[in-house]
Amino acid sequence: MFAIAMSFAVFALGGSALQLGTIMIASMIVLLMTLLPSGALADRFSRKRIAVISDFLRTGCQLAAAILVFTKVDSVWWLLPGSILFGFGTALHQPSTVGFIAEVVPRDKLVKVNSAIQACRGIGLVLGAAIGGFLVDAFGAASVLTVDGFTFLLCAVIFAFLRTHAGHVPSTNTEPVRIRDGFAILRREPWLLSGMLLVSGFIAVMYGPMQIIGPLFAKQSGGGAILWGTISAVIAVGVILGAVATQFGYVKRPLLVVAVLLVFGVSGHLVLASHGSFWLALPGYCALGAAMGSYGAIWEATKQREVSTDMLSRVGSLDWFVSASGMLTGMATATIVASTSGISTMFVIMAVGAVLVATATLLASSLREVVGRTSASHAQLATVVEPVTP
Repeated sequence: MFAIAMSFAVFALGGSALQLGTIMIASMIVLLMTLLPSGALADRFSRKRIAVISDFLRTGCQLAAAILVFTKVDSVWWLLPGSILFGFGTALHQPSTVGFIAEVVPRDKLVKVNSAIQACRGIGLVLGAAIGGFLVDAFGAASVLTVDGFTFLLCAVIFAFLRTHAGHVPSTNTEPVRIRDGFAILRREPWLLSGMLLVSGFIAVMYGPMQIIGPLFAKQSGGGAILWGTISAVIAVGVILGAVATQFGYVKRPLLVVAVLLVFGVSGHLVLASHGSFWLALPGYCALGAAMGSYGAIWEATKQREVSTDMLSRVGSLDWFVSASGMLTGMATATIVASTSGISTMFVIMAVGAVLVATATLLASSLREVVGRTSASHAQLATVVEPVTP
């Protein structure tokens, strides 16, 4: 819901594509600057407490933005401080949750749990896109910002009251938790860097640009928030399908499946670039979502299986740092290209980028070996039938 909320908040205050890109890129820059220290904090202190604080912070950001839009402030730049704080809150949240999952989930259940998480995220994206598009269309951007703010508040409350088994204990050691230890792992385990770069590449050519191009396409085509919500919902349905297929052990060769889905997904970009029927683009976007859901589930499980628990948040922060770099690159490229050459040109660039990422996926031999172990282990567990006791 955040992407829809912020995009149409900017448009509601008379903002342009360049202003939307600037506000969202500023949030990503802060995210990049604070991710690595946040990972070190999460490996040192209570991951649960950090996650709760970050959700309360993001609640305040969204509710403040809702007030600004509702009161129709005279400048779109009033949204910039809240966007920056939102980026900081996200930087706190993501590394802490990566490590937290590994604390409370048995190692042999990581693929199943991460697949379920990806599916739930997909459901959230579907509902968020549908509800967000309806609220913007019916009641204005302030309403969706308000609802989005309360969803973060709900997450904070759930986290605060979540009971956990004894897992990660905040360190009492006076030796500093060093960020560079995370980089040392990347040197020892080349598959980690390969996996991170693939995620970043996908975000740079798909998810990042769509945060700019999607709302612009919807606005220029006359479809408005409902059309952008439909695109987001179809991508989310793909995320659910990819995650569920992975959860039940149907994806035997994850990287090959992801590469095929990426190539098929190019059709969505090309249809919109050639001004074809909007509905013909949806299967391609569903395939891109499926690639995201399948790879996201197996990638998170592989990290949590292969990396020691006391290092997970630092590795997770590095992963998010590389991903956020891809997001920033994609959003900046989309902002510049859309403002100078038009939306259709950007769709073509995204299509070419998706093919390149698919090719890189097939060539990542070190990653394929490690991901294969995780997939094979999960497939064996998925075929085990527990005995029925009388």
